Amino acid sequence: MKKAKKTTVKRRADTAMSNYIRERDNFVCYTCGVHGDKYSIDNGHLISRYWSATRFYEHNCKAQCKACNFLHENDPEIYKRKWIAEHGQDAFESMYAWSKHVVKATVEYYLETEKDYKEKLAELRVERL
Repeated sequence: MKKAKKTTVKRRADTAMSNYIRERDNFVCYTCGVHGDKYSIDNGHLISRYWSATRFYEHNCKAQCKACNFLHENDPEIYKRKWIAEHGQDAFESMYAWSKHVVKATVEYYLETEKDYKEKLAELRVERL
């Protein structure tokens, strides 16, 4: 069997998590409250996906419409203020500090993450029946 490329499995893990977060949040934008679907709602990260330690941390993620997610990239304060009001400054500072930890993500890590989020999505769907 051919070995999976790290970038491919990373993208698949991102997709699996995104599908879970958007459905977990009922396709409702955390920032503006607009209702959407899997095509109009993104998985918005409070702390950028660039930081591996919090990339797949659910507490860092909320469903966002494409407009708010794009705006967040340029002006993160709206999302940040709302998140801090809901979860607290200490929780934000703790998550921010954790995001700077170095995480050596392997192909196996991404494959396990993809599997975990596919299972969580399946469980969520069963719970909602």
